[in-house]
Amino acid sequence: MVETYYDAVVSFLDAVGQSQFGAVSAALGLFGQLMATFLAILVFMNAAMQVQPVLWSDAIRMGVKLILIALFFQNWTQFNSVANTVFSFLETVGGALIASVNGASPALDGGIAADGYGSFAAEFDVFTESLGRFSGNAASNLGVVGGPVFNALFLFLMGLFSAVATALLIASRVALTILIGIAPMMILLSMFDFTKSHFERWLSAIFAFALFPVVISGVFATIIGLIKSALDSLGDPAGISSLGELVPVIMAVLLCTVLLTVTPMLVAAITGNFYIKDKVSENVGAYAQRSAVGGMASGARAVKQTVVNPVQTAQQSKAAMAAHAARINTIATRFKGGR
Repeated sequence: MVETYYDAVVSFLDAVGQSQFGAVSAALGLFGQLMATFLAILVFMNAAMQVQPVLWSDAIRMGVKLILIALFFQNWTQFNSVANTVFSFLETVGGALIASVNGASPALDGGIAADGYGSFAAEFDVFTESLGRFSGNAASNLGVVGGPVFNALFLFLMGLFSAVATALLIASRVALTILIGIAPMMILLSMFDFTKSHFERWLSAIFAFALFPVVISGVFATIIGLIKSALDSLGDPAGISSLGELVPVIMAVLLCTVLLTVTPMLVAAITGNFYIKDKVSENVGAYAQRSAVGGMASGARAVKQTVVNPVQTAQQSKAAMAAHAARINTIATRFKGGR
């Protein structure tokens, strides 16, 4: 169920991403290719003439980079093949994590063993199907009232669980579609040092969203162990006679649903950003600069408060001298009067 819905959404989003990529590349294509070609010519001319000293190794590396930019800038087929290779690899890793505890190695494709592991969605369906069989066998022993109640409750929990997992997968694919759509512009920005940080952030975002299936699979594989432990503690579902015995399974499914919701925080904690080191250095430098400027401002205020006004000082000195002369005259008058 999850695999069918997820594959349909992915197919639609792939078509949207291709059309967006084509629209952006059509708007910037001629300018980008001319710019990349012109810069490549300038790089090799500078390396030959040494107008600005540069090593041939650096020139060749820069030339190869510009050639790749020109190739990937407008060619959706080449760009999509590279992107799909990375995404398929990550989804296969996620499927392998689940299959390692799900007992589905490799995944089945129409009842026939497929090569390698399936995607997260395929392994998810294998697991939910096994839980569905357990639910049916357990409900058959709970009587006329207990059986339907347990089936309804367990069906609701499995639907909620599947909806949360599917929503996370689809959200990551929607974000990837938007990021892929603006790929031509970001590839163009990678040619210049002062705009290269935007390309690095874009690449970091793609990597983070592509890791969603892997992180979900890691969380899911851990929870599968808990659910299997709960099922093993119950033994044969044919021996279940009350709803109370099924509480551990219900709790495990609820716990799995809650843990899936923390996946975005786990992805952010794992991936970080490719440019985090530069950003930390930039923030530290900005803080030091603000501290220095603040210190200079405080010093200027202190100096301003202690600056002496010459006119005011002269007036104060004249008044002080007159007062001092008056005191001397008073003392002298008293002295003469005493004699």
